[in-house]
Amino acid sequence: MWQETFDALMAYKYNDNGHGNVPVADVTENGLKLGSWCTKQRRLSKAGKLPDERLQKLKDIEFDWTLRARRGK
Repeated sequence: MWQETFDALMAYKYNDNGHGNVPVADVTENGLKLGSWCTKQRRLSKAGKLPDERLQKLKDIEFDWTLRARRGK
């Protein structure tokens, strides 16, 4: 499930929006709660509970570790 949601984040960033600042309430067409998932990854990382492999995958795509206000849309 983690990889499936990660892939949805990749699509969001590279195919759909050109950025990875996913709104918290964002849900994919397949019903994945992408915004909530991103928030969870930030929380796990901050707590030191995000597995190294997952942390590295997020770093590799320059995951946005800060939650910012949604930009116009």
